[in-house]
Formats: sequence, structure tokens, C-alpha cells
Amino acid sequence: MEVILKAGDSLNIPEGCKAVIKDNVVVIEKEKKEEAKTQDFKDGDVLTSLFDNKVVFIFKEDESKQKYNKNDYYVCHIYVSYSAGYVIEVPTKDSLSFCGHKDEVRLATNKEKQFLFDKMKEQGLCWNAEKKEVEKVRWRAKKGDRFYCFDTDFSVLDGLEEGSKLDDSSWRSYNYFRTAEQVKEAIKRMKQELRKYHDEIGE
Repeated sequence: MEVILKAGDSLNIPEGCKAVIKDNVVVIEKEKKEEAKTQDFKDGDVLTSLFDNKVVFIFKEDESKQKYNKNDYYVCHIYVSYSAGYVIEVPTKDSLSFCGHKDEVRLATNKEKQFLFDKMKEQGLCWNAEKKEVEKVRWRAKKGDRFYCFDTDFSVLDGLEEGSKLDDSSWRSYNYFRTAEQVKEAIKRMKQELRKYHDEIGE
């Protein structure tokens, strides 16, 4: 049936359809639904919720959770309850928790990443991107403050933190302590391990 339209006339388009003009004729076509595209995120990406940018987490690839389109994580700043509010959560090995679905998150901005890292620091935690691990922040003296270490002959040394290469080297090698007593305990344990190793190799 031909419908003659005049200027100013309108038509109701059925739901799920769209009007297309072909050769000066209005054709009603079924609208093709575009499938929602799920973003592919890489292990270690920092993501945030589309609905709450205070929910920020470090994405962890996990086949069992991805099968259900869920986001596993290494660490997450997440809302827990009215009384507890937001907390930093590091899941346990067998944790079943997840942080939303893939279509509910996006890559975090630099500001949001820093927000997560600052919240982790408040809890004495930091992110090791190379090892893909959440680690405890090790103590380091402030510039001008004293720290202790041991020499090659296992004598106790003390020094002032200056941020020098030597200070950095001592800290990175874990030969860096808050007190002389901690150094003495470390020396004792090191000697035991060295003696045990020499027993093993018989030399």
C-alpha cells in the first residue's frame, strides 16, 4: 500500500526499526543491534569503574573469571560497606572476589592511578610492576637520619642517609636496618646460613 505524505507529516517508527530514505522513498528497516564490545585489558593494567572512579584496581588475568567476563585483580580500592567505606583489598590465593565486569570498567587516568598508589602507600603497600606483585613498603631512613648495616667482616656500621649510590645499594641489597640490634640479628642468621651451605658443599 502506497502512503502519500505531505510536508509536515510524520510517521511512528516501530520499535527496533529505523527509517532510511532510498530514491526519495522512506523505507522502514529492522535495526541491527550492535553487540557490546568488551575491551581487552592486559595483565597489570590499572582500571577504574565506569560508575565510581574511587573504585580503582590493578587488573589480573584469570581465565576462570574471564570466562564469566569478571575482572580479577592484584589489589583494589573498593567500597565495602557503609560502616567500613572504601578499603584497599589484596585478595588471597583462593579468593573468589572480583571487581565488576569487563564492560563496566575502563583504563584509569594518571590521576586515578596515583590515587590508588597513594591509598596503597597509606597501608604500607606498593606495586612491583616488574614482578606483578603487591609488596610491603620497606623502611628507609629520611634524608639526614641514621640507618645501620654490616660490613664484609660482619661488623656493624652506621651512617646518615644521603640518597647516595652507596645508600641505594645498601637498601636494594637488604643490608639496611633501623637499629643496630636488627643488624646483629641479621648477621647471626647470615652466619648460620653460610655455615649450613658450607656443610652442604663440604668445603
